[in-house]
Amino acid sequence: MIGDKLADVLLRNDGVSMFSNVTKEQYALSKELWNLLKEEISDPSVDDIFQLADYSLDREIQWIQNSKERLAEIRYSSNAKFDSMAKQLAE
Repeated sequence: MIGDKLADVLLRNDGVSMFSNVTKEQYALSKELWNLLKEEISDPSVDDIFQLADYSLDREIQWIQNSKERLAEIRYSSNAKFDSMAKQLAE
């Protein structure tokens, strides 16, 4: 899922509740990074946003360390969570 479908599930249909514990933590970490950028630059440009994305995509050492620290204690649930909307969007 990408684009509008992903945004719809995440924002309008509480899709975050369907995430695993680890994915929820990764999402929270990403939101924290976004908030730090917004504190630094009140109106970030597209280049600023891509630079933020590159921070994790390029696997910067500090990103890896921060991510590992946050995720080390999280455990996966053994129960899969699917709702009818997610099943329809996957088709």
